[in-house]
Amino acid sequence: MARRQHDLVEILSRKANSISKPIVSYSPGRRQVLYVVATDCYNSNGSPTETLSLTVKNIMQVARSRSSQIGLVFLTGLSLQETKEVVNSCPTNLEDFDALICSSGSEIYYPWKDLGLDDDYEAHIEYRWPGENIKSAVMRLGKIEEGSEHDIAQCPSASSFQCYSYS
Repeated sequence: MARRQHDLVEILSRKANSISKPIVSYSPGRRQVLYVVATDCYNSNGSPTETLSLTVKNIMQVARSRSSQIGLVFLTGLSLQETKEVVNSCPTNLEDFDALICSSGSEIYYPWKDLGLDDDYEAHIEYRWPGENIKSAVMRLGKIEEGSEHDIAQCPSASSFQCYSYS
């Protein structure tokens, strides 16, 4: 009976692995506490300020002094590249975070997973908030009352796949 159960588990495991995504060989593991650090500090030009780097640095010092059972998620409006620059300007590594939520929540990355974008979350965002519908609504709502459609324009250089920027 035990042998039969073992064989059944093996067969189901092989079947599940053959039709699903590959199993990740490393993950941060179970955490006793998970802190979500949601912060942004910009100057008048829209660039991150030194205050943001200091905030990240201070949070990392406190988290490291507590325990390895504390998980950290960094949530910011910055793009992934800007987030990398801010984190690297502190004496810390991206891998110290369990997740990075960038571009105002439209992208989730896992530093322990080679900064892989969460494809399931991306599909969820696209399903719930189709890009063309969002662009159309912003253009309609953002124009000046009784103004033209050209009152507001998308800024492609500051936009990403799921995060649109306007001026």
